[in-house]
Amino acid sequence: MMQRTKRSLITQLGLALLGLLVLFGIWQILIRTLDNPAADSSTEKQLDPAVLDKKLFTAIRDGDKAQVRELLQLGAKLSNRDESGDTVVMRAALHADAEMMRILLEAGADGLARSSDNTPPLLRTHHDIEKMRLLLDRGATVDDFAMLAAASVPGCQEALKLLVAHGGKANPSAAAYTPLMAAAGTGDFDAVNYLLSIGANVKVQTPTGFTALIAGALSGNPRVVATLLEKGAEVNVVAKLERGILQTPVGVAASMGHAECLKLLLAAGADVNVQGGPFNHCALLGAATTPSQETMKILLTKADIAATDWTGRTALDWAERSGDTEIVRMLRQVSGAKKGDGPAKPSPVPAINIPVDETAIRKAITRALPPLQQSEQKITETRSCVSCHQHGLVSMVVGMARKRGLPVNEKIAGDERAYMIKDMRVRHRSLLLGTGIDPTLSAHVLIGLSAEGEPPRRVTDALVHYLVLRQRIEGRWQQENYRPPDEASDFQFTALAIRGLQAYASKGRKQEIAAHIERAREWLERTPTGDVVDKGFQLLGLGWSQAAPEVIQKAVQSLLKEQREEGGWSQLPTLDSDAYATGLALYALHEAGGLGVDQASYKRGLEFLVRTQKADGSWFVASRSFPFVEYSTSGFPHGRDQFISASATCWATMALMQSIPVVDSKK
Repeated sequence: MMQRTKRSLITQLGLALLGLLVLFGIWQILIRTLDNPAADSSTEKQLDPAVLDKKLFTAIRDGDKAQVRELLQLGAKLSNRDESGDTVVMRAALHADAEMMRILLEAGADGLARSSDNTPPLLRTHHDIEKMRLLLDRGATVDDFAMLAAASVPGCQEALKLLVAHGGKANPSAAAYTPLMAAAGTGDFDAVNYLLSIGANVKVQTPTGFTALIAGALSGNPRVVATLLEKGAEVNVVAKLERGILQTPVGVAASMGHAECLKLLLAAGADVNVQGGPFNHCALLGAATTPSQETMKILLTKADIAATDWTGRTALDWAERSGDTEIVRMLRQVSGAKKGDGPAKPSPVPAINIPVDETAIRKAITRALPPLQQSEQKITETRSCVSCHQHGLVSMVVGMARKRGLPVNEKIAGDERAYMIKDMRVRHRSLLLGTGIDPTLSAHVLIGLSAEGEPPRRVTDALVHYLVLRQRIEGRWQQENYRPPDEASDFQFTALAIRGLQAYASKGRKQEIAAHIERAREWLERTPTGDVVDKGFQLLGLGWSQAAPEVIQKAVQSLLKEQREEGGWSQLPTLDSDAYATGLALYALHEAGGLGVDQASYKRGLEFLVRTQKADGSWFVASRSFPFVEYSTSGFPHGRDQFISASATCWATMALMQSIPVVDSKK
């Protein structure tokens, strides 16, 4: 009897213990579910191949190695592709680090499988030598494109050596853009020197006549130019680009204000008077638009001072667009220099004189919005291209206006946003190779899309990668045109690139992008500024890159010192205050410098803008840049000055909008 009772008690205790274990197991499942609400509640759903594959690509993009390993254990397939046709290796090459690629390759991923557009994975790794090494060790083929892609990235000497060790050649098999041209264009002396040491042909020309020497002159690195000349580069080569634009080494150096490069070219026998193209451009006319006195001094010893552009304007005419500068005085002193007639300036639209208060500011904004949006729509129709002044900046304006409850034409905004995305989608493959777009435009597009709340997508990933590839060794992003004031400052490009990268860097690239931004911040801090445009964008870049407070305040004070008595800012000390400089200065002071809109200096700036707005809603600013495309109207006021006036109107409108409270979207 006692034994039966004992056995019964043991049985009951066992059952109780079993029950406790079951309850504990259920509790653990609940804990895991609560700790990971994103986890699938259904085992069947977790093991769904489509779900697993989608999660795998997301985890790779996010750089989540633990999640990738777990998904592979659950059965995610390494052979699948994402919606754009990329393999897991290509996704990792673009978004993750080398260790992620190693995990995938060691798990059996094919490191040689191409994307749906036939791009090999190796072409996605030329920004990261460790990723490149992983693929080369697994048999990746080094072709002409691989060498060219690597040479396009500043600081590429070691990558080039690695590619050459695996069969890469310095000279492409067909006449085309060469690695030497690419390296010279970024001003990378070490890469240029290495390519020349392994037999790169310095005399090769593209079908348009472009050469490594032209590229080197464009970069502004005199060591590159000197080395190319020493190796026998043709100094008087003439390239004829699209639309008939002519480029020569000396013309490029002069137009960019690269005086040291210009000296080397002239010493080698360069002809400074080569002239032609649709705008009759020559070295002297280009130099007249730059602030480089040294460049002009060098040219005046050999240049034809009477040279005129397609309208009859002389170098003096172009120089005078920057006011009474030292370059203007130099030209006036030269025997034979005279002012040509040039084109007539558009008749000014009378300014509206009204008291400046919030009502007046709101009216000024609502007057400016329609012509800006309509011109954005018109430029799409007439040029079929995306522009900085009528797409990127207008998108910034539209995004700010929408947040403040100001009237926006949503039909135009939606159409133009879709057009920008469509245009960038066509350029996708080129962007991933660091080509296919005007450099500054890439940053404008990213900032514009971000301002309008556009989520990350394939084209924004490509634009981010493009910017990563274009950063120079010293940390800046370099302008490749000189079109003042809107495409002339490296401070501008650098600040905009920082903001674009911050807006759209994928999770897997956050650490990498942070390093690029840190290099840019260091360049911004140590590099002296020139004009107000430099100062405004320097402040924006410092603020966006989170420089130290004392560094930002120093930049704030430097910019505030430039404010004129009438409340505005001028692009140059020799010019009157205008909406471009004033709008940019105010925007930067508030956005990055923390200057309150109720501060006296800010209010004086707002008063200047409201006082100088035209009745049609625009602000007028005269162009100072030599043209490079045929004129076509966007419908914005002010004729040939419409594009810089549109940019000025954007900056002025954004400065005004900063004084209007953001509407609470939750109400």
